[in-house]
Parts: sequence; structure tokens; C-alpha cells
Amino acid sequence: MKSFVGFMSSVNGRILRVVLGLILIGVGMYIGGFGLIISAIGLIPLTLGMANKCLLSPVVHPKLQH
Repeated sequence: MKSFVGFMSSVNGRILRVVLGLILIGVGMYIGGFGLIISAIGLIPLTLGMANKCLLSPVVHPKLQH
């Protein structure tokens, strides 16, 4: 788990979160209707990637303020 969080906290993990968020937003908008919920969920990794935050980091590394 620590290696996964370490990767997600790295630059490559940040890029992956942004790309994943953009893909989810695109798929949700393409589907339409209830797919807009997928777009809203895609905002989470997109926003966290742009802000350089990881939701799991405080759980795995409580003393690490990232």
C-alpha cells in the first residue's frame, strides 16, 4: 500500500490522476444522462491531481503533510 501511495504522490502519479479524471469526464459527457455522474466523479482525481494532493497519503503516512 505504501508503494502505491508513494507512486500516486509522485509526478507520474499526479499526471495519471489528471489523465484519469479527464477520461472519466469525457466518457461521462459522451454517455450523457446518468453519465454526468461519472463526469462529476472524474472531477475528484482531476482536482486532486492538479492540487498535488493524495487522499490516501494521510491514512498511510499520518505525519506526512502533502
